[in-house]
Amino acid sequence: MRETHEKQGNNKLSIVDGFVSSLEHAKDLSIEETLGMLLAKMRRHTLCEAGSIFIVRPVDGKPEELKACSFQNDKLQNAGENFSMPIDKTSIVGYVASTGETLEISDLYDIPMDAPYRFNRSFDDKVGYRSRSMLAFPLKNYLGRVIGVVQLINHIEASDDNGNVYGPFPMDLVDDMKGLIVILGAIVEREDLIREINELKTKLQSSGIRVNAL
Repeated sequence: MRETHEKQGNNKLSIVDGFVSSLEHAKDLSIEETLGMLLAKMRRHTLCEAGSIFIVRPVDGKPEELKACSFQNDKLQNAGENFSMPIDKTSIVGYVASTGETLEISDLYDIPMDAPYRFNRSFDDKVGYRSRSMLAFPLKNYLGRVIGVVQLINHIEASDDNGNVYGPFPMDLVDDMKGLIVILGAIVEREDLIREINELKTKLQSSGIRVNAL
């Protein structure tokens, strides 16, 4: 039992080390490119066909929204478009952002009627895709505030001549992702800080105040 725990711990450390190593070689990438690279690594680790990252963003005079920043799908050349969603409990990504909970859904087309959220099938219907299982978890800052959501779609259990065989995401993958969630949260929070500083500099410059020191 002790050896098993040690192996699991070493595996989690190797996953985090791999992410950190990738970041060290991606210093010149934009935030969108960095998130895309990390999403690809998460998908490889969890053996999933598709995924997306949403980031909480302010809207002038309106409540904050979730902005879609990265889409990936092995079966679709154009996995998605940039769009925003409200932060409420009616959608899966909105529910995770509102509650800070992690959701593991075995079949997105068969969500219990008493669940507050629903899966929007319009994209699937439009492109002829079939979303099945999903693992959705929040990205949080050091204060515990949700600043983004990651969705991983269609866990691949096996492949044969007929294609992929899909199944639910094992919950032990959630534990494996915890260290990566902290890293992603720190990246997003750093980007938010840079954005706020630039906005402040712009406001001060428009007021005629020198901001060379910022």
